[in-house]
Amino acid sequence: MRATRTKTQGFTMVELLVVLVIIAILAAVAVPIYLANVDKSKASEGVAAMSLIRQAQRDYKTTGGNYFNVADVAASTTVDGNLKLALPTSATVAGVPTPNPSGVKVDVGTTQYFSSHAYTVSVGPATWTATINGVTLLVPASAVGFPAAPVDFVIAISGANSSACVTSTGAGISCATKAAEVSTYQLMMDNSGRTFVCYGTCGTATNWSTY
Repeated sequence: MRATRTKTQGFTMVELLVVLVIIAILAAVAVPIYLANVDKSKASEGVAAMSLIRQAQRDYKTTGGNYFNVADVAASTTVDGNLKLALPTSATVAGVPTPNPSGVKVDVGTTQYFSSHAYTVSVGPATWTATINGVTLLVPASAVGFPAAPVDFVIAISGANSSACVTSTGAGISCATKAAEVSTYQLMMDNSGRTFVCYGTCGTATNWSTY
């Protein structure tokens, strides 16, 4: 009795190449979308805190008459940022608070990405600009969606000034467990709620976008 040999047919080279091309196309489309969503999810922590700061400024304006600056503080393991300081007793039209510095009574505590050192508030700038720890943040006028001028004040975040949590971080000092992951991030929000973000090489207009 003769054994019957069954012929097994595999994929042809053309079929394999077609599959590889499809995978490559899907990866080219999906990977940038995934990375953009990762960046946006990290920035969302800062945007949430900026919204609290914005509301605190609005609340103070109804009783204090003016908005006020919140000065920046260099990243530190022994000195906290100014956000959680008490509200000023008064503030000038130019935004100078008494006492100076004052804060907005927002305690971000231990975060993932942005410690309290990363934030500042500037009253009345004519352009979307801020300075944090000697570094100037600027949304270029050619950025997509760039408005003519910010409304009332600019809340700014510099990831480079976020204080990383280390063993020497003092008790009660705000720090970020993943500060290094957002070291190139910059964010800005004005009183209208318009928010601009940049995740790296922020001197280039095309790297800024609306949040």
